[in-house]
Amino acid sequence: MAGRDDSAGQLAPKMEERSRAVARAAGALTAQTGSAPSVAQLARRTGLDLEQVAEALQASDAWDATPSDELSEQDRTVLRLRFVCELTPTEIAERLGASQPQVARALRRAAAAAARGAEVELRNDNAVLEGTWS
Repeated sequence: MAGRDDSAGQLAPKMEERSRAVARAAGALTAQTGSAPSVAQLARRTGLDLEQVAEALQASDAWDATPSDELSEQDRTVLRLRFVCELTPTEIAERLGASQPQVARALRRAAAAAARGAEVELRNDNAVLEGTWS
């Protein structure tokens, strides 16, 4: 029974680690390519399988690395459609009745917020490692 409790306790840290890895990969790939990556691209970048990437995205409550107060509900919907449902920007625009430039702007806003969140997270991780985090 104790072993079972130990393994259950390990689940949350592993998922949090995966979520961070996916957020960092999303920021890096977006910066590198100029467009939001698909779940498949995130999986290749992180070494996770597609299901693990999707779970990490969902576990992070639609991008824990992206401060949700920075994004509108519409932006979060665009993110879910792009990364969880793996729709193209064209398909997202059609589904939402939006223009492709509107979808592209929403994805850029989300990518910028994710990159800021990942940068802050990286600084915090470095501060912990250096013993300067308070």
